[in-house]
Amino acid sequence: MIRKPFFLMFFAVLAFGSENPPDATTETIVAHDEDVIPLHSSVRETILIVLPASEKAMGVFCGDKTYWSVDVIPGAERYVAVKPSKTGISTDIHIVTDHNNSYTFQAIEASSGPVVLKVFVKPADASSLEKPPCLLRLRKLLG
Repeated sequence: MIRKPFFLMFFAVLAFGSENPPDATTETIVAHDEDVIPLHSSVRETILIVLPASEKAMGVFCGDKTYWSVDVIPGAERYVAVKPSKTGISTDIHIVTDHNNSYTFQAIEASSGPVVLKVFVKPADASSLEKPPCLLRLRKLLG
């Protein structure tokens, strides 16, 4: 009657997983211009960076484009998706916004530890969000 314990063990592993999944979290970060924000990621997860509602990513730069996917969501430019494709790697990510804010991240693939699934970023200078976007100001100057 070895089959019964085997099947129980098989279904327990299937139901609960053979590994303990890393703890997934969300974070809210108030970022200063000089800050480098750590992002702990996993090859099994995608991180979503969420900018303030009035802010859009105008440029996103990634140091390692070979092993990291960093995408601005078309039509919803306040969202940036980040995903590593290999274990044990890291890269820098820079986001420049239409309100002339820049956010710098140090992304680290760390499958064995806690990961961040969603990061809400706010500028330390909240008044920068009250001004019109830089492109609109430029259009007014150029007439």
